[in-house]
Amino acid sequence: MPSAVIRIKNVTENNLKGLDIDIPLGKITVITGPSGAGKSTLAMDVLYSEGRYRYLECLSPAAKAVMGLRPRPSAEAIANLPPPVAIGQGLPRRGYPSTVATLTDMSGLLRQLFASCGIIHCPGCRSRLEALTVDQIADRLMDLPEGTRIHVLAPQRCREGEALGDILAALLSRGFSRVRLDGAVMFIEDVPPERPASSGFELVIDRLVMKRGILPRLTDSLGLALKAGGGRVMVEVFDARDGLQQVLYFSDRLLCQRCDITLPEPTPGMFSLLEGPSRGKGPAQDALALVHSVTLIGMDIRATMDLSLEEFKGFLLELAKAASNPGSHRVRNPLGARPIVHELLARVDRLVGMGIGYLELGRPVTRVSTGELQRLRIAAHLGKGLTGVLYILDEPSLGLHPDEQESLLGTIRELRDRGNTVVLVEHGLKWIRAGENIIELGPGSGRGGGELLYSGPPGGLEACPRSVTGPYVSGEKGIARPVRGSSGDVLELEIPGANNLDRVRVKIPLRSLSCITGPSGSGKSTLLGGIASALDAGRSGISASMVDQAPISDTGRSMPATYIGVFDRIRHVFSRVPEARARGYDASRFSLAKKGGRCEACKGKGSIFMDLKYLPPLEIPCDLCGGKRYNRDVLTIRYKGLNIHEVLELTVNEAIVFFSRLPSVRGPLEVMDRAGLGYLKLGQPTHTLSGGENQRMKLARGLAGRGPGSHVYLLDDPTKGLHLSDIQNLVFLIDELLDAGGTVVLATNCTELVRVSDWAIELGPGGGPAGGRLLDQGPPC
Repeated sequence: MPSAVIRIKNVTENNLKGLDIDIPLGKITVITGPSGAGKSTLAMDVLYSEGRYRYLECLSPAAKAVMGLRPRPSAEAIANLPPPVAIGQGLPRRGYPSTVATLTDMSGLLRQLFASCGIIHCPGCRSRLEALTVDQIADRLMDLPEGTRIHVLAPQRCREGEALGDILAALLSRGFSRVRLDGAVMFIEDVPPERPASSGFELVIDRLVMKRGILPRLTDSLGLALKAGGGRVMVEVFDARDGLQQVLYFSDRLLCQRCDITLPEPTPGMFSLLEGPSRGKGPAQDALALVHSVTLIGMDIRATMDLSLEEFKGFLLELAKAASNPGSHRVRNPLGARPIVHELLARVDRLVGMGIGYLELGRPVTRVSTGELQRLRIAAHLGKGLTGVLYILDEPSLGLHPDEQESLLGTIRELRDRGNTVVLVEHGLKWIRAGENIIELGPGSGRGGGELLYSGPPGGLEACPRSVTGPYVSGEKGIARPVRGSSGDVLELEIPGANNLDRVRVKIPLRSLSCITGPSGSGKSTLLGGIASALDAGRSGISASMVDQAPISDTGRSMPATYIGVFDRIRHVFSRVPEARARGYDASRFSLAKKGGRCEACKGKGSIFMDLKYLPPLEIPCDLCGGKRYNRDVLTIRYKGLNIHEVLELTVNEAIVFFSRLPSVRGPLEVMDRAGLGYLKLGQPTHTLSGGENQRMKLARGLAGRGPGSHVYLLDDPTKGLHLSDIQNLVFLIDELLDAGGTVVLATNCTELVRVSDWAIELGPGGGPAGGRLLDQGPPC
């Protein structure tokens, strides 16, 4: 009988210190602990990477190269691991035109729906075009009253320079006997040889009277007419007195008789943003591609993408009603539409039920808030109906208002109830209490973390003596902040409306902490950006900077020491060592950006990427410098017993002690330590930092390099990736900025942070069109 737990033995990936962990299957497990303690390493670099590795190992070498096979995590054994699905925090890859529809896997279904069931119109005259089979044409004609006389004709065209006599002779030789020229039916032999060629005429295929038993003959005649008419057939219908009643046009192609253009059969790819306009050649193809020629219940796909999810639900319900009527002229292929509409309705219902029905299908994900993005991703996976899967969610509560978190928790429980295992990386107390199994890592960050502090039900967390989280769960500890007196200076700004934000007038007390709060999608980030623009354009003399979580740098040589501004001083210190002075080394000799002292094989990066053709690229330490980034001559220069590489391997906390007598180095590093970044190495590449670490690095630099005068720091979701103990450190850092004369404005839904703020600005009451209004502003209750 298989074990009921995922069993991990002696895992040493990154900073994890030989952990043995059991994760119960079919339960919700919450991994928590301080920032940098190893939570994401356990969830993503161990559980997800191992599951992905096992799946990709089954594929061909070429497929592995495309998918990117990475090394297995460092662990003695990982047993009973289900196939994993990871739902992270970041946006889809840059350059991909992702929208709400693509992110929720509705875009492909919608393109298939329009391609297979949409009504096709001529882009010129807007008449309906249908490609019918012989049997479909015959069935329509059989609906005519019995006794109706019809003529089956095949339209013919005269090419430029082609003689009419030659054309008729060829038709006569093929067994045809009658044509209709200028409205008159005559035998081919009776056409005067001197008659001039016209632009076209009709070949008379058959003349029939509709009655029982005529179907086989009618079908044969129509087939012959389509073949002779190049895919076109014309049927004249006469009344009982032989008067012409109507002329019907049919084709087995998407052909407009009036405009004389033929369109290709629609395919899902024609409706794709990636495969659209550039694929076609010629006006007909281009017209079918800008995609206005195909409609469902009167709407093309572009108009459909402009609908909100709630409006799209109404569209689908109306479409389902039309598809239930086999004779409906508002949808082609009603039977084929029903299963697609049913699947789309199921997905839309989940999204509307999660409170984001106001989002448009075509809204780019770059214009979606963090909380909205998380719910879109989770709803998309819920719609796939998978069972027996390990779902790994990295901070799903990010950006959500407390009222919205309960709804998301219900959705996650639904994933579990379907027979899946759910692992959450979370810090919120609501989520920790909702977990059925808790794993806490710590007690610190970086080298000070990676230990298993607790594993078990949430009830035992409070009694765990080593737990950092337990005191917050029990209420013994909370975010503490001293009461600050008001400076009395208030900045009043008129913020113009943008996105879903109405024009608002906000007050921001200077040298204070202000929090913008409200439901996800209510306009918090838009307001934050509006404040930045207003300050930049104003004459208040107050500067502003947006301190976001975007990567600091994507180069391999950027590191905390360079970003915080201490590396220049460290290089100068090394250049003053007697041996360096004797060799004539100046500070540039210890630079990683210039030739001279750096390793030229890796250009100072310490590693090299190798192209393995059919295998994924491999990053390996530079074989010349061994990952030390400098050449041998520079590495012989030592200051207080350490060379420049060994100094860059120090953590911030270690470097504070090492450079205790150099205030110009120690001071900025102490700011980093107060920001909760003391575990970072001085030489750690900044592209490896998390979003929260990036943001705190930017705040630390702002504080370390502050100048005189007022400055407003604007932070969007600063608690991302932060444990409550880290948030406490963030509060300490914010107070330092305020003491230095700065002003801090946050957009956040962290109730603990809002509670200790000096000023709160609440937007709402909902998200999207239901939000964007200023509900209240003032000291938090």
